[in-house]
Amino acid sequence: MMLSIIGFFVGLYVYARRVVKNDIIKRKIDRVINGTNKALRLYKETKPKTTLKTLNKLSIKGILFSLILSTISLIFTFEIKNELLKFITPIFILSALLAFSISWIQKHKETRKNLFLNINMLSLLFAPSIVYYIGGYIPILNIDINRIFKPLNYLMEDVGVFNFQLIWILMLLVVFYIGAFVVAIPIYTVIYMLILVTALFIKLIEKYIDNNILDAIFGTLTLGILLYKIFL
Repeated sequence: MMLSIIGFFVGLYVYARRVVKNDIIKRKIDRVINGTNKALRLYKETKPKTTLKTLNKLSIKGILFSLILSTISLIFTFEIKNELLKFITPIFILSALLAFSISWIQKHKETRKNLFLNINMLSLLFAPSIVYYIGGYIPILNIDINRIFKPLNYLMEDVGVFNFQLIWILMLLVVFYIGAFVVAIPIYTVIYMLILVTALFIKLIEKYIDNNILDAIFGTLTLGILLYKIFL
C-alpha cells in the first residue's frame, strides 16, 4: 500500500515536471517546486529545536482542526460521522502527543504549570477531602459518591484525612510527572533524530546528486522502487 502511494506521487511529480507543456501551468508548477526547494534548503540548515518549535505550532493547529471537524461531523448521518472520525481521530491523537511532548521538553516549566494548575487536576488531587467532607452534597447524575468512595473513607478514618490527602497528592504528582516524561522523552527523541537524519539526507542529496532537491528526492525514490521490485 505504502509503495503504491509513493509510486503515485513519483508518477505525479514526473508528469508535472516533464510532461506538462502549457506555459501558464508550467510556470505555476515551477514556482511551487522552487518554493519547496527553498524551504528544504532552509530546513536542512535549521537547528532541530527550532524545527520542533514549528512542529509544535503545527500540532496545536492540528488539534484545533480536529476539534472543529469533530464538531462539524455531528451534523452528518451516523455513517458519515463515523468515517470522518476515523480520519480525524488519528490526527488528533498524533497532534496531541506531539504538542504535549515537545512542550513538556522545551517549555517544561510552563507546561508543568498548565498540567497541574487547572480545575480538573486540582479536583482530582483533592478528591479524597472533597468526597470525605462534602461528597454527600454533590449530586452527579444521581450517583451516590460516598457509596463509591466508601473504602477510601474507611482508610482516611484509619490514617487520618490530612495524612491520606497528603499521600494521595504526592502519589498522583509522582505518577503524572514521571508518566509525562515516559510519554514525552521517547516521542521527542524520535522526532529529534528524524529531523537530524532527514536534514543530513537532504544535504547529501544536494551535494552529491542534484542542486534541485525535489528532483533528487523523487529520482532516489524511483531508484528505490525499481530496486525493490527487482530484488524483492
